[in-house]
Amino acid sequence: MSLEIRNDSSQPRWTPQEAAFTGIRGPSLQARLVVEGQGAIGPGEQGRVLAVVDMPTLSADTFFTLELRGESGRTLKLPNIRFLKAMMEGGQ
Repeated sequence: MSLEIRNDSSQPRWTPQEAAFTGIRGPSLQARLVVEGQGAIGPGEQGRVLAVVDMPTLSADTFFTLELRGESGRTLKLPNIRFLKAMMEGGQ
């Protein structure tokens, strides 16, 4: 999942360091996180991140919350993330 994140101008510089997808049912899925550029997103700036996870077989109605954790304990949570059924089944 690729996301563009905007850090509000009133917030300090932030560097995303970890990502996890958490479902209502089932375990949390730890993701690999890639941050574009030098990683830190300054006040009023935007940055792009890529969170990649090896998915187990899931039904199409499975929703996740993506949690990005960064330095100083600051987090960003994005609810209602759903993966396309064809991708979950390994289809094209």
